[in-house]
Amino acid sequence: MHRSDGRTNHRLDRRTLPFSSRLGHFVPASAIHILTGYNSGDYAAEAVAKSYQLSAGYDPRQPEATRGRDAARIMLAAPIVAETIPLPLAPAVADQHIILAGFNQDRAQRLQIDPDCQILSVGTELQRHNCTGTRGSSGGPLLARSASGWTIIGLQSGAYPRDAGGVAVLPSTLNALLAAP
Repeated sequence: MHRSDGRTNHRLDRRTLPFSSRLGHFVPASAIHILTGYNSGDYAAEAVAKSYQLSAGYDPRQPEATRGRDAARIMLAAPIVAETIPLPLAPAVADQHIILAGFNQDRAQRLQIDPDCQILSVGTELQRHNCTGTRGSSGGPLLARSASGWTIIGLQSGAYPRDAGGVAVLPSTLNALLAAP
């Protein structure tokens, strides 16, 4: 799941860019493909990245220590031609009811949703939640509903291996990426 910032040629994502420790770099932008309307191998539209920008302070050699900066802005070579509704970013608060959506690795062809979870705590770089999401849910949005509609309150960065719950990148990190030149 990727969040459009209103410009159809930019996407926000939790850093799903493969990093090679052996080679010391990420994959080239042209290897990144964004699919919309994905359903069991079919999709509505596809776009290729022309570049990407990592969140300031993220270090792939220290992923746990810099997990709160684990996000990227992906610039597309051409706009995606698909019906999308950009969602605004909003800050989370403890005990807030949320939904996690993502493509978990154990069921990669199906969008998985935990509709009944909440924010446990909000820190300076990460927020903890009790949503059920397995490996592969990283990059999925944490959504909250208010009187004015749906908002994105974070991007999944990691799931706990043995328990329900995980951590997500804060909207402030995502806003900083959008504001960067």
